[in-house]
Amino acid sequence: MFEEYFNAAPVGLLIYNSEGEYLDTNPATCRMLGYTREELLSLTIKNLLVPGAEEAHRISFARLKAAGSASGERSMRRKDGTRIEVMTHSIAISEGRFLAFCSDLSPQRTAERRGGLYHDAMESLEQAVIIADLSGAIIEVNRAFCELYGYSTQEVLGKNPRILNPSRSAYIDLGYTGEEYDQLFRGLWESIRDPLRGSWKGTVVNRRKDGNLVWASLQIDTIHDEAGQALGYVGLPFDISESRRKEKLSKVELYSTIAALADLRDNETGGHMKRVGLFTKLLAKAQGMPRQYCDDIEFFAPMHDIGKVGILDSILLAPRKLSPEEFEEMKVHTVLGHNIVKGKKELEMVSAITLRHHERWDGSGYPGGLAGEDIPLSARITAVADIYDALRSARPYKRAWSHEEAVAEIRAISGRHLDPGLVDFFLGLASTFEMVYARIK
Repeated sequence: MFEEYFNAAPVGLLIYNSEGEYLDTNPATCRMLGYTREELLSLTIKNLLVPGAEEAHRISFARLKAAGSASGERSMRRKDGTRIEVMTHSIAISEGRFLAFCSDLSPQRTAERRGGLYHDAMESLEQAVIIADLSGAIIEVNRAFCELYGYSTQEVLGKNPRILNPSRSAYIDLGYTGEEYDQLFRGLWESIRDPLRGSWKGTVVNRRKDGNLVWASLQIDTIHDEAGQALGYVGLPFDISESRRKEKLSKVELYSTIAALADLRDNETGGHMKRVGLFTKLLAKAQGMPRQYCDDIEFFAPMHDIGKVGILDSILLAPRKLSPEEFEEMKVHTVLGHNIVKGKKELEMVSAITLRHHERWDGSGYPGGLAGEDIPLSARITAVADIYDALRSARPYKRAWSHEEAVAEIRAISGRHLDPGLVDFFLGLASTFEMVYARIK
């Protein structure tokens, strides 16, 4: 399939190595430069440079090797000695090998392309394309871009791509910190303005015209002229919203299943997990946490005891108070749970919760003896929710406490076991906690 495309492609294709030696080419390149394939394969890039273009080529080649891609206009010499202007976009395809896409930019061909072929090619691409000048003004988009973001071409031409940015606060609402937001876009601009790189790839959040958010995998390349001067930027956004949602959902479902299994072994019910999730969300919202944080903690707090899948039944199901030795074994469930979910960025919150939900405000908890605000907020919130639910629930070794008794106990351990600030929020929500517990059994 690649060989068929390579030979039939209407644009020039050249494969070359890190020494600039041509390894393969296609008929379109031969027609454009006037050489046979055999003649081109006996040459190097330098053989086709016009006088005075050596330094620009060196800079461009260094940029390509450093960033893996480079774009720009180049002056090349045809076999008959005439000069031809060529737009090239080169990418690394394997270690030490590169593929260049070459298009003729002579005045006649430029007019033809703008009038027909170029426009048709842009519009036929399924990949969204956006081109902006150095001032940031959008100068061209294609049909796929308009379909992705819901704008017409006329609505975006001349505008800054910032119209797609949902705002710093929206990123924070999705779980980014302000520092991460600043670092994301600072790194983007530093990369595309770096003469040796001129390229950036990463994940961004965009807003469609209708207000809906799009998670996009975005690549931006700087277009340079033959002297190495930047001319503008070309961006290639690819919608990954659905794949991101499915990936996160599948992982959440997997770990939720493990957590549910742990609770079933501990004589818990699905009601316990649902209640803890709702309790934590109530406390997070009362704290003024971003919407994404509140949604995440509702998902992840119920997984706090996931590590109990690794605790022996003789300890986990003991219908009595555990011995000191048994209790030490039980405490290991925090580390076991952490080991199950650690190292996965999208599960950072549940990783903190599983490991730290038994830490105490005064530093007397486990497994690390953390104190105060050194304990992750998500774990402190989960501790309040879990203790209330545990007090209200019957166990083989204890009766179920009334709402009033549970509230009194949480008030009593505030500042020792629990974050006093969170307890204040809990007290303000106590009647809601009682209603949730009564409705979800």
